[in-house]
Amino acid sequence: MKKIIRYSFIAAIAAVSFSSCKKDEKTKMELITEGNWILISDQEKIGSGEWQEFITSYETCEKDNYLKFNANNTVEANEGASKCDPGDPQTMTGPWSFENGETQINIYGYIGNIDELSGSRLTVSTTEQVGTLTYYSRQIYSH
Repeated sequence: MKKIIRYSFIAAIAAVSFSSCKKDEKTKMELITEGNWILISDQEKIGSGEWQEFITSYETCEKDNYLKFNANNTVEANEGASKCDPGDPQTMTGPWSFENGETQINIYGYIGNIDELSGSRLTVSTTEQVGTLTYYSRQIYSH
């Protein structure tokens, strides 16, 4: 009887130890709605060419803009602390949703592939065929 109790006790401790080591995985909804997403890279390439970075040509007033995804499937595009045109609205709100088994995102009707979504990074890419040329773009956001 003592052996059964001892083995049960050891098994219970092992089960608690293994379950406490398991990370709490966040859902994609939780990850995307955690904070403000600032664009840190805007790239394009044609075919098998080199990626070209365009964020360096953005005006300073554009670099503090951010997106805020809400759990009610609205997204807020915010001008940030500095606006390029004082007459522009501070925020614009529209719809967003996950598509295709949460592998794509639809923002204001534009659909992109989710290449990465973590607690601090979101990478969205698109591919477009125009004649014989294939255009690739990707935007990387961080918070």
